[in-house]
Amino acid sequence: MLAHYKKNSSPFDTSKLFFHEDILERIRNLIKGDYFEPKDIPFPICVEVDLVSGCNQGCRWCQFKSWRKKNVFIAAEFLKSIFKDLRFGGTKAIELVGGGEPTLHPKIKEIVKSATKSGLEIGLITNGLLLPRIFSIANKLKYIRISLDAATSETYQRTHYYFKNQAKEKKTQIIEPFLLIKENIKQLTKLIDRQKIGIAFLVTPWNYQEIESATKLAKELGAGYIVFRPANLRKGRHLKGCWEVIEKSLGAAQKYMNRNFRVFRSTASRWNLARFKKIGKSRFVGPCFGSLLFGVIEANGNIPFCNIFRDNKKYRLGNIYDSQGSFKSVWQSVRHKRLLERHNIERCGTICKAKDYLLAIKQQKKNSLIKNKDKCDLAHVNFV
Repeated sequence: MLAHYKKNSSPFDTSKLFFHEDILERIRNLIKGDYFEPKDIPFPICVEVDLVSGCNQGCRWCQFKSWRKKNVFIAAEFLKSIFKDLRFGGTKAIELVGGGEPTLHPKIKEIVKSATKSGLEIGLITNGLLLPRIFSIANKLKYIRISLDAATSETYQRTHYYFKNQAKEKKTQIIEPFLLIKENIKQLTKLIDRQKIGIAFLVTPWNYQEIESATKLAKELGAGYIVFRPANLRKGRHLKGCWEVIEKSLGAAQKYMNRNFRVFRSTASRWNLARFKKIGKSRFVGPCFGSLLFGVIEANGNIPFCNIFRDNKKYRLGNIYDSQGSFKSVWQSVRHKRLLERHNIERCGTICKAKDYLLAIKQQKKNSLIKNKDKCDLAHVNFV
């Protein structure tokens, strides 16, 4: 077992924020109302990069379906200068995720090598169909998380709407997708430590009865953990009447835990909001300076104000192509300053991690792990 998976550690705990006291202090000052210039806007700790807008699946809950009309690939040569710009500005990690399936990008291996060469940590979230494409550089990734969302082929087919005509490799066309992904995960466990491999399970009306069986499957496949979170479909209305079974199943899933395999939920507020529970103190009103903790670069080069505003012209900060490969000129711009001053987080009306982080900052959530950072091995502290 890797050291960063010690007891009580979690890659999804907002406490990891407190490993970045420099940016937190600047955000605290902004929350207090301190005057700032565009050049004072701190670089994000982590940046989500959408390598491609297209996908080789069509999940029922996907919020990016409208993007599929054009299969746009981000230019690898532009990312080289972007990565250097980010590292120089203080960014510590890159997460390959977003609007499409990252492994579809023909230069994904080159991009990963470029990011690590720049001194950035890098993580990957994928549907797992094309995992073999990254086997040769898997050891360069901090983690690989596969979105499985099912424990059986039947449920997987029903929810992911796999399109065979989108598959380019003969192997993908012949083997049923769920079986292929399971085999890919098994092969991956032979290449890297299992603690770097995670399974993601988005809880929906179509799969919630497979929570426990998916946990068992994840462990059998050799993953280091499985994480559950509720799909944000109409703020949880889709799960009405399912919660008793969900809670019971999540409880039952705990029995599969041991020193090599963990079971996680996403942040508590996400689950509470999905169930229409009042969060009380977690309600945060005011400018969304929490958006400064993480950035996003879309496949077309656009940089939005926040990850929930992908493909939203109103909240677009700029474009890396227009800025000649400079993240700094877009991030530390007058437009970004104006949006920071004008956008109230209360308007979002959706589940967002910025709210969780702002609450953690507001409540000074420094637990016993954080008080002794040298002995704390919280996983993925740079992936906020």
